[in-house]
Amino acid sequence: MKYKIFSILFCASLLLSSCSDFLQPKIYSDFTDENFPKSDGDIDLVLASFYANFSSTWGPQDPSVSQSNESRKMWAAYCGMNGWSQASSGVTDEMFDSWYPAWRFGALWAFTNDKTFYQGCYQRVAVVAKATQFISFFQSQLNELNAKATKSNNDYVSIRKRELAIAEIRAFRGWTMFLLYDWFGAVEVKYDPATLEDMGFANRPMYESSSEYTKSFLNKMVGDLQYAATNLLDANITLSNAKIAVSIPGTKDSVPAAIDKLGSWGRLNKDVARMLLMKHYMNRAAETSNVALWDSAKFYCDQVRTNSIYSLNPVYSKVFSDITLTGPSNNNKEIIWATSFGPKAETQSYQANTPKGCVEILGLSRNGLGWGGYYMPWDFYYSYDTTGIVNTGVARDERLKTIADWYVSSDKHEYRDPIKKELVSKTKRYVRWHNYTSHLNMIEQSKGRYDSTNYRYEQPGNLELHGAVVVKWLISENDASRGQHSSVPFRYADVLLSAAEIELNRAGGSQSAAQGYIKMITDRANTTKSVSREIEVTSGQGKMIRVIGATSALAASCPKDTLMEFLFQERGRELYWEGWRRMDMIRFKSSKGAANKFIEFASRYNVPLTDNHYVKFPIPQKALYESGKAYQQNQGY
Repeated sequence: MKYKIFSILFCASLLLSSCSDFLQPKIYSDFTDENFPKSDGDIDLVLASFYANFSSTWGPQDPSVSQSNESRKMWAAYCGMNGWSQASSGVTDEMFDSWYPAWRFGALWAFTNDKTFYQGCYQRVAVVAKATQFISFFQSQLNELNAKATKSNNDYVSIRKRELAIAEIRAFRGWTMFLLYDWFGAVEVKYDPATLEDMGFANRPMYESSSEYTKSFLNKMVGDLQYAATNLLDANITLSNAKIAVSIPGTKDSVPAAIDKLGSWGRLNKDVARMLLMKHYMNRAAETSNVALWDSAKFYCDQVRTNSIYSLNPVYSKVFSDITLTGPSNNNKEIIWATSFGPKAETQSYQANTPKGCVEILGLSRNGLGWGGYYMPWDFYYSYDTTGIVNTGVARDERLKTIADWYVSSDKHEYRDPIKKELVSKTKRYVRWHNYTSHLNMIEQSKGRYDSTNYRYEQPGNLELHGAVVVKWLISENDASRGQHSSVPFRYADVLLSAAEIELNRAGGSQSAAQGYIKMITDRANTTKSVSREIEVTSGQGKMIRVIGATSALAASCPKDTLMEFLFQERGRELYWEGWRRMDMIRFKSSKGAANKFIEFASRYNVPLTDNHYVKFPIPQKALYESGKAYQQNQGY
């Protein structure tokens, strides 16, 4: 048993490791399809290595790399720190990183070459190479099994296992390329198994959205995702933790419950691939101004939207908390795919999002060991309908129940109780100084406020709170410490909002249909009757921004531009910190002279409105050196 465990760990380390060079992922030269992977158990091991790269687990996914080697860590895509989703939020208006406040534009790029967020994501070119090799391995074995004149029941199971493995690995390869293109544009990847042993470097031109190099890269990505959309498991299997019975061709028989896989829950399904294709065509339509691509996006959107197994969870917060080790509850039909969790799935989001000294937040007990690194900027927070906070403490917008503008600190404060007429020691309740019109009476700016109803002291927030505190995954401290945390990057609400955006952009689209999709979201959020207002942008030199209310946006007479602005704001309020904001900002047009909302946001940090190169990150300097000048840096860096 000890030897078997060691062998598994050794194989896992090889599966996850890569060569020292970003662009030269020569891998597994000691493996052939005669000796590995051979058994069905080996297939599960291979697949587990790919799922690890898309998990919420914190830490490097490359065990051959020293923990202290910052330049080589490849963080899981949905981990709470340094992953693709967190870093994508960190450069937008929905997240403030108090550790690296200079992230946003200008000073941000000065340290991209030695920070893990960028090199780690770029390191995923090795994941593409690994995928290519294992697709080739499994296809070779599949051909051999199919060529057998007589097949046993076990042969049929092995065939099906390899068919599914190829579909899953192609999905991961396409998804990896999707992430690489999002950040860097088209890059060199090992997509052809014949080139895996080639240590040379192809020329990589400067990124251009319409170049043949870009088109070739995207065609490969789309091909993988289309294959996955046809050949992956149906969502009803992966969301119900069902087993698969393998049919025996030419008969009515099947091998009952033959494939349990890694456990169905958390397994990729067809709708994940469809959503990635939907997002690709939406992004590409905006990038190239090709209106016809919105219809391609609609095709995949409708396939997911009309799947009867999905519906909105009646309670927003339960989308993220009503999940168990065996999947979402029967009431949580909004999830399309979520990262699986377990005792080792530490994400670091608990510590990163919890302020220092916090002992209670939104009614949840905390141990005070938070770091308080990530916050939601106040101007973003006030884009929500906060009606009711002052008088009742409960906001109208249900989504604010996962965002806190106060927390209870372990600090003590001594004051004289006006009723008992004696000194009382109470914990401080840190809150934000609400400087907006409807919140002027929340606390006194200079000295805080003693609440004679609840007997607590509210400390002005400028001492501690840099922004609102996100507690989107409302789990207990005990569960958080054990890693019982699951990210939910693919869900039905995103599909509905995407359907609305597609209708507003495609030729012949229906504005009333778009408003119908949006209303489903605002009804759940309890904001359908919210009204438009202006708020001060605290991080933008006192500027005012217009927040469109649903009452105006859902009116039949609403101008299209106004509805588009509301939809952009609503996507932020609904999908905050799920990793999609940067894509959204690049896709939505600016009304202030910039190419898109992302560059418009950058202009707050002295980026010229005409400077568009920030939509792609720079190629890490290490990769440029290793290419021997075959690679050209992205424009502007």
